Amino acid sequence: MYCDEMRIEFPVPKIEFLQVNNEDNWYFYFDLSELNGKFLYFLSNGLTNLSSRGSIFPFLIFENQKQREEFNEYVKDNIDFIKNDVISFHGADIKKRMTEMKLSTTIDPEFIDRIIQIRQMGYA
Repeated sequence: MYCDEMRIEFPVPKIEFLQVNNEDNWYFYFDLSELNGKFLYFLSNGLTNLSSRGSIFPFLIFENQKQREEFNEYVKDNIDFIKNDVISFHGADIKKRMTEMKLSTTIDPEFIDRIIQIRQMGYA
């Protein structure tokens, strides 16, 4: 997979499905204990805070399955807090552009933006 106009190469992330309050939510992730996570670690030269030119890539990085499961439980238990969190410039811009171009995706850019912020702030 290429990011940042093909300047950066990554292994393909996995996808996690979460159903919260009868809403389907999805996010991309890497598990550093699994093969694609180890390959990401290798390709990024050990960096796990991945961004390019100010933009943060839309996937989460976990140390292992247990950490991912704990994060999922945190999201389910705190969905009202997460939904009231402010969307970053990048999340809002993606949502605006998708709306203007009449595009849709299974992965809600507002949801993934909010959970990336939660993860970065250390809440889960």
